[in-house]
Amino acid sequence: MAVFTYGYTGSMMEQLAQWYDFVPFDGNLYDCEKGTILLRTTWENPPAHTCIVSVAGSMVLEASDDFDGMPGDSSGWEVAEKEIHQNSWEWVGIPRPDALSAEAIDAGIEWGRAYCADDSHGYSQGSDRMDPDSGGTDCSALVLLIVGIMIEFMRSGGNYVPPEPSEVRGWISERAEWCGDMVGLADTTETGDDYAGVMGRPIRYIAIEGVGDYQAHDKGGDWWPCVDKYDLGDEEFGMAGAGVPIDMLRIADPTVSYQAHELDGEWLPVMVGLHDTGGSDDDFAGYPGCTIDAVRIWREDGEQPRYNVFC
Repeated sequence: MAVFTYGYTGSMMEQLAQWYDFVPFDGNLYDCEKGTILLRTTWENPPAHTCIVSVAGSMVLEASDDFDGMPGDSSGWEVAEKEIHQNSWEWVGIPRPDALSAEAIDAGIEWGRAYCADDSHGYSQGSDRMDPDSGGTDCSALVLLIVGIMIEFMRSGGNYVPPEPSEVRGWISERAEWCGDMVGLADTTETGDDYAGVMGRPIRYIAIEGVGDYQAHDKGGDWWPCVDKYDLGDEEFGMAGAGVPIDMLRIADPTVSYQAHELDGEWLPVMVGLHDTGGSDDDFAGYPGCTIDAVRIWREDGEQPRYNVFC
């Protein structure tokens, strides 16, 4: 799923510029169409806030700490569908018809509605995964998750199967970031380890340079298209994955060795290109349905690949 690397109301207009046009709020809530984002960025009374319209001129999906709803992903916050309301809104985000179809908006809102009705999120302490600083901002994180579903619907040509709401538990409250380049088994961040990743945190994207085609598989989902570049600024072609936990990795180059580590588990057999040294007849590192949290990629001889993971 599309991942926004930080999420507070002050960054939303910048992050969503490709899919939304933001205009000053004219005071009229009742002409807001489904998928419209209401936004306040000023940190005064009332504080910055956002929500997304789920029923035109009538209802919104929102995370807040001042109404009864399902538990959200940060202590004291709740998520719910509620009546549209005034909140000193400053901006209205209007979906761009050339970027988000009505069907994509419907898919995002329906997923958001299910997320707000699900009771498995639970409370958790900690800063927002999408926030570069401390202090969760669940209202913006909720809206960004919903828009992320819309974006993946468009990218897949309408074939995207979104994650179950229960699978998203902790996505908002856990910080995720690029871990730092590995070159073969050498860590350029000088941590002393020989792998990319953080034990216990799911890998959501991987970027590799110097191996040709590589491919990632979403846990419970599909193989994403092969990519052959390393570009942390290009989510579509510069990395493999879609922002959800990865369970398998495939590299075709027969000169490359690679290995995956299961979340809360162990290192799996080494792959050499599409050959499994553990004796299996599969052609990938990992195991279907088991999230990976670390990888090693290297050559026995020659130039070492550069790689990084987002987790």
